[in-house]
Amino acid sequence: MIQKRIYQTKYSKHRAPSKQATFVSRHTLRGHVLIVVLFSTISLSSWAAAAPQKEIHVTLLGQPCLLQGPFDESTLKLIHSFGPAQLYPTLSPLEYSRSREEAKSTLAKLRNSGGLPALFDRYKEKLIRRLDAQVAFLEGFEETRAPQAAKKPPSANLLTQIGRRYLQGQGLKSFETLTHKLIATKSMSPAYRELAEQLFEIFNDNIEKDPEEDFHHAIKKLNVQYMCSFEVESEEEPD
Repeated sequence: MIQKRIYQTKYSKHRAPSKQATFVSRHTLRGHVLIVVLFSTISLSSWAAAAPQKEIHVTLLGQPCLLQGPFDESTLKLIHSFGPAQLYPTLSPLEYSRSREEAKSTLAKLRNSGGLPALFDRYKEKLIRRLDAQVAFLEGFEETRAPQAAKKPPSANLLTQIGRRYLQGQGLKSFETLTHKLIATKSMSPAYRELAEQLFEIFNDNIEKDPEEDFHHAIKKLNVQYMCSFEVESEEEPD
């Protein structure tokens, strides 16, 4: 059975929806289901609640949606373009050149984001700090790989310096331990690839946190919301 459901809640670019956003009832989901979770906001600002509401058609996580809020079309489009799902690049140390350039491009966009309401400033500042750290890691990882390509002994020095610049405590200790293990592993072997991803994960877990919640907070205050509908395939359970 194909069920069509409309969800109005916060979405995450990488997490499943909250329980209240998940429809189960007497049906069980079958097969792969693309989770689309949305921003649902009730503004506390009286001016936003009373202002005329404008709607535009957008795509969120591959699904057609309406974006609604008390702004003109160009501002709504701008807000949408700075949402986590649209803005944040997919980064991997194993694709360091592409990842570095995409992160730098996102940083440039954030630093030249005129026209966004001021409530997004905190979100932008945090995301800039996080991306700056990730660019430093990717550049350090690339430099670490370069000596191997030139048949020179690899060194952990640059990555550990970057770790000490952005990390502290147990996070730094784990980062340094794994960095030395990575350097001692054959370049681009399966074990090396796994260690590289683990190293990047440790780094990301210990730098400026992903400010996705700050974006949600801003749109809530501004009375901006996404409304999306999508179909899921479900199978009725026998009585």
